[in-house]
Amino acid sequence: MARRQIASLFELAEKEAMNSRQDRADRYVYLARKTAMRYNLSLGIYRRHFCRKCGAFLVPGRNSTYRLNMGKISVTCGNCGRIYRFPYGSSANGTLEKGRGEESNRNDETGEKEVKE
Repeated sequence: MARRQIASLFELAEKEAMNSRQDRADRYVYLARKTAMRYNLSLGIYRRHFCRKCGAFLVPGRNSTYRLNMGKISVTCGNCGRIYRFPYGSSANGTLEKGRGEESNRNDETGEKEVKE
């Protein structure tokens, strides 16, 4: 029940932010966070949609900037200036895992390609 309420509050926040009603979007984020704290729930995927310092709903290009920097996404809140960094790519440290998608033909110690005959 509470998870559905949190999800609907974030949907409403997104709609209001797209209609240039940032004050209402921030209020919906506040209510969703308060509900999650009351029922001891994690916000999960919604954690990246708001600033944890000032509570603003983040809309790329309006009140936040997103940059890609060396395996991390840097999100800067336009209201308070807080910077958040999240890893991106196929692994947490930003490097591609060996063997994903196609077979790896490299020798681990030398880094050279192995020749199959």
